[in-house]
Amino acid sequence: MKGMQSAVTFRYPRRNILAVGLLLLFTGLAFLALFKLVTLDSTNDQTSSYVTITGNPVCLPHKGNGPHTLECAIGLKGDDGRYYALVNVPDNLVFSDFSSRVKVQGILTEPSSSNQYDISGSLTVSSAAKQ
Repeated sequence: MKGMQSAVTFRYPRRNILAVGLLLLFTGLAFLALFKLVTLDSTNDQTSSYVTITGNPVCLPHKGNGPHTLECAIGLKGDDGRYYALVNVPDNLVFSDFSSRVKVQGILTEPSSSNQYDISGSLTVSSAAKQ
């Protein structure tokens, strides 16, 4: 079969294939960037840091001068004079004696605007010990 040509022929020149490939690559990268932007954690808006605070256990003070309930939300009054809410206090540290001093380590985050207590932050406790 003289004159028979190859059964496979390209309909598009190589530069068009390259252009389509680049377009698909950039579209994929754009979708990836958009996905990362949409799935960002909203807790990143709050600043947080690992701290050590020494002080005394207290009932946290309420915000404002309006009526308050009589519950005692246990927190920490640090040596710096500021109040901190405590989250995940270990069982071995029971605050039955408010005169004892404690050293607490953990991640400190800023309080939310809807917090009902006059605190400087919430401390997620990683370790605590009586002094």
